[in-house]
Amino acid sequence: GMGEVWGVLGLSWAMATATARRGRASQVRMSQSKPFPVPVQPLSPLASLPAPSHRLLVRILLNDEPRDTEASTLGELLGSLGLAAEPGVAAALDGTVVARSAWGTTPLPSGGSVLVIRAAQGG
Repeated sequence: GMGEVWGVLGLSWAMATATARRGRASQVRMSQSKPFPVPVQPLSPLASLPAPSHRLLVRILLNDEPRDTEASTLGELLGSLGLAAEPGVAAALDGTVVARSAWGTTPLPSGGSVLVIRAAQGG
C-alpha cells in the first residue's frame, strides 16, 4: 500500500540527505585544512621581516633595466629611489607621462616599464 512507498521514499531521502551532509562536511573540512600548508611554508621565512606579508615584489623595467620593487605605486617607487622630492623629475609609465600629482595614485603593474627623466638643471 501507500505506507510502503512512503517508507521506501523516506528511507532513500534520509540516506540522500545524510550522504549530502557527509559530503558537505568533508568538503568544509578539506577547504579549511588543505590550502593552508601550501602558502604558509614559503611565507614563513618572510614572517620575521617588518614588511607586511601582502606586499610582494613587482618586477618592472626601470629605464630599461629590470628591477624588483615593493612599491605599489609610481610615487612609492620614486620615493624609494629618492627622486620623488626632486624638482625637474618626470616619470612615464609604459610610454605615457604621468603627472607628478598622480604619482601617488598610479599603480605599478607587474612588468610595467617606468621611465624616469631628470631635467638638466642650468648652471
